[in-house]
Amino acid sequence: MIDEVEVRELKKFCNDQGCVYKMLSENDSFFDRFGEIYFSLIHSGIIKGWNVHTRQDANMACISGNIELVLYDRRQNSSSEGAIQKISLGEDHYSLVHIPHGVAYSWKAFGGASALIANCATLPHNPEESIKIALDSKEIPYQWQ
Repeated sequence: MIDEVEVRELKKFCNDQGCVYKMLSENDSFFDRFGEIYFSLIHSGIIKGWNVHTRQDANMACISGNIELVLYDRRQNSSSEGAIQKISLGEDHYSLVHIPHGVAYSWKAFGGASALIANCATLPHNPEESIKIALDSKEIPYQWQ
């Protein structure tokens, strides 16, 4: 496990009319502040990332489809520096993942359907604090298959 990453199973409330998907509350232990919410759609078999934020924390949930989320702790002086963590998210594992700034993340949709990811970020998007790392970079010791 990567230090300060939290994975919390979320609740869905479904009936014959549809479902309500809970995601994040100000009462959650890792909730810091609200910056913005955005949604990212990724098609099955496509890989996104690597992304790293220098100040923004992410709170992600996959509300439709399924993804494999891979995290890499690139923070110096972290107790888990250099660690890799893989997490399955989506319809089969409806959970929220808190990703602290400094941790790189990448994801791949699988299962033949597109996936929709919601992120409640602690800061509004700012391209100056976002770092992109190539998927095949030697900086991250993980290769997607």
